[in-house]
Amino acid sequence: MAKQKKLFKFYTHHFHSFAPARGGKKDDFGKRRDRGSSSAIGRLFELLFEICYGVGLKLVYAARRPLRAAQNELKATAHYLRLRLKILRDANLPTTVAVFLAAAFVVLAGFSGLKLLARAFHLKDELIQTGSLGGQYLIEAQNALAGKNFNAAQNKFIVAYNSFEQGSKLLADEDFLLRQIINVLPQKKDSDNLLRAAQLLSSAGIDFTDAYKKTQALNISAAGLQTADGQPPDLAGLADLADFASQKSLAAANLLAQVNPDSLPANYREKFSRLSGDLVDLRSALGSFQDSVNILAGLLAGQKHLLVLMANNNELRPVGGFLGTFGDFELNDGKILKSNISSIYDLDGQLTKKVRPPFPVYNVNDRWFLRDSNWFADWPQSARILTDFYEQEGGETPDEILLLTPDLIKDLLNLVGPINLPRYGLTLTADNFVERTQVASSLGAGQADNKPKQILADLLPVLLQKLSSLPKDQLPQIFAILQQNLSKKQLLLYSRDSQTQGLIESFDWGGRVSDTDRDYLSIISANLGGTKTDLYIKQNLNLTTTINPDGSVRDDLTITRTNTMPDMDGTQNVSFIRILVPNGAKLTENLGFDYNTTPLPPTDGYALNPDVEAWEKSVVKDLTSGTSIGQEAGKTFFGNWLTVKGGQTKTVRLSYTLPFKLSRLDHFSLLLQKQAGAETGNFSYSLNFAGWRLAWSSFSPQTLSTDQLSQTDQLDRDKIWGWVIEKR
Repeated sequence: MAKQKKLFKFYTHHFHSFAPARGGKKDDFGKRRDRGSSSAIGRLFELLFEICYGVGLKLVYAARRPLRAAQNELKATAHYLRLRLKILRDANLPTTVAVFLAAAFVVLAGFSGLKLLARAFHLKDELIQTGSLGGQYLIEAQNALAGKNFNAAQNKFIVAYNSFEQGSKLLADEDFLLRQIINVLPQKKDSDNLLRAAQLLSSAGIDFTDAYKKTQALNISAAGLQTADGQPPDLAGLADLADFASQKSLAAANLLAQVNPDSLPANYREKFSRLSGDLVDLRSALGSFQDSVNILAGLLAGQKHLLVLMANNNELRPVGGFLGTFGDFELNDGKILKSNISSIYDLDGQLTKKVRPPFPVYNVNDRWFLRDSNWFADWPQSARILTDFYEQEGGETPDEILLLTPDLIKDLLNLVGPINLPRYGLTLTADNFVERTQVASSLGAGQADNKPKQILADLLPVLLQKLSSLPKDQLPQIFAILQQNLSKKQLLLYSRDSQTQGLIESFDWGGRVSDTDRDYLSIISANLGGTKTDLYIKQNLNLTTTINPDGSVRDDLTITRTNTMPDMDGTQNVSFIRILVPNGAKLTENLGFDYNTTPLPPTDGYALNPDVEAWEKSVVKDLTSGTSIGQEAGKTFFGNWLTVKGGQTKTVRLSYTLPFKLSRLDHFSLLLQKQAGAETGNFSYSLNFAGWRLAWSSFSPQTLSTDQLSQTDQLDRDKIWGWVIEKR
């Protein structure tokens, strides 16, 4: 303001120097004023200046007060900011702010959390309701399965799946905050696993029942396997459906294994246990069904060339029996496109190569043909040799081979009833099938075209047609008959596809000689006398095993064979018998065989089979009895001849030591394998273990003492018995 006043005075002084002086007073400036002092303009300017001065002065004094207030406010603000900056540098500031924010969050959460908690409890009630409903549907589905009501079972599985799906959607549709809060709870993972497992279990049940219903819709007819509308079935799709069901059930099992039952409400633990039990039952059913469907698809899906061999087990051979008849089939998903059933001799007549036979076969034939090619006890090994012969005799390489004995046909005839064949004047039943077809096929009686095996070719389509005419509720009996004959080795399967073959062998349907690190026994008989007498041979086996104090093991085997036919020409049974035992077993006693010094056949002029060469090179002869001791299928065999006339009984006794010793605490087992095609025989077993203690047994023996156990059983299929023993 002082500067403004000075400026104002300066301008006022200089303005007056241009105006006339009042009172005639003269000064240095007055001289100039004298030159225009009386001017009216000058006075006007003076007047305007005074007016402006007065107004300006008023304005300056009016503006001075707010300007001074603004200046004071700026000073106060700067002081305030200096104080705030000092507070921000205070070390206690973060703690103070955090406490405030936490307190504010608690206050706010107290209001929103009550709403969230109420929604969580409501969600829990909804999940329990849907889960309980789904669980009830699963129980009803299982009950329907047990009653073989597959339509009802599938419907229950569907509604169970939808119920559990609703539970999953309830969680997925909730607010983000609620889902995040639930996710941190330890029970959340268990509930998720349980819900997902139940969902997968329901879905697996849907696939399982769908696949099973499709198998039930398959028809067996003279044209083979087909759907109700006569089309080839989608076997590959059926196998995929069974695989999907199995994969889902496995995933459900893995999820359930991660659930802690203690994290569930107490009143739901029993239901969890029930769900786990349902899963075990479903997986068991699925496992067998899946493997069966995969085998069916492996054998028949797509374009397949199937070779079927009829093995006459009344003339027993190492696998099945004498191969008298074959069937060649071209298939598309099980539907027969082309077939040919004929005598094996029709093929053997095409073989120009002279193949050297195994030395026991040379005793009756100096050449080896397809009809005798099932020489080795291990069916896959014989099947490969058989395939080679089949190709050499003009046949197309088969994708699959089925070997069956008349026992299967007899069981099917028991199911469908008598079959009338007017052309032959025959009515075939289960009781007369073997006798009538054996006579007709051998003599060609009543056959204008003189094809000795034509009777079997004419029988097949009629039998298939009668099977297709069975009521639906009897169809499972067909599969039961097939399964029984597979277990009894009256039906054998072989596939060139390794995966399918693996499944076949996992069911023990492949006739393989099995591996074991302990005791093993299989009696393999080959009827080489040209008579059909094996169905009249009753064979009893008695094996006594002694575990010595030093852990060594000795077996004493007795084979008793009785020929129930009358003593007349053509009724004697001449067989080369091999006893397969653990590899490396040592023969110590050998009584009862017929001494036979069958020479090895010559090699000149023969084509040699490498399997036969290796088999014969392993053979050494026991000079006292003429018994051959050799190697086959990873086993040691003792082989020799036994002739049993009609009405006669003969007994063979052998003793041998096993190639291992038992330690102080060890396992011991006996694997007993039935010969493919052989009839059921009696087997008696005794285990002597003086000085040892039986710690565990895989079965309850019929008699048991501190030093011995014994068991008598029917040798109708492969069996294994096992124990854990401890030195006393």
